[in-house]
Amino acid sequence: MSITLNRLQESFPAPAKGQITLAVARHESEVWESSLTVEYAKQRSQLLHSLADDLGVPVRSWGETDSARPHEVVEVILVLSQVVIPALATVLAAWITRWPRKVKTGDEGQKPELPNAIIQASVPGFVVVRSDGARLEMTYQTAPSEKERVRVLTSFLNGVCDA
Repeated sequence: MSITLNRLQESFPAPAKGQITLAVARHESEVWESSLTVEYAKQRSQLLHSLADDLGVPVRSWGETDSARPHEVVEVILVLSQVVIPALATVLAAWITRWPRKVKTGDEGQKPELPNAIIQASVPGFVVVRSDGARLEMTYQTAPSEKERVRVLTSFLNGVCDA
């Protein structure tokens, strides 16, 4: 098992009622703190900001998401409502991949969105912690099919609004 995914086994704080802590790993490279690890951290930051912006999810804390150093795992605290849970579950379920996805470079002469056309939106895993302390970990090693991931995440996240 990789160091990054081992880091997901750490204890993450339970947030206030109606919130979740989302701890997200980044993909690894063979050399620590290489330009590739920096790029993976930037890509994860972009994912998290897009998640909040696109779904309109309020963020109580960004943690080390936008840090200058590439952390293996970052935590954000999100405020959830019942209406956003299905979309959030679908987005999170789609994020999990073992390897970074390749970016489509588009027409010849167009620059890819990310340097060297290396990365597209994905992470190797994450942990969700509810205010009652319940925890759900999903990684490429443990996650079921994407459809089943959505079902499991939706059920788990519904506990945030039920508590």
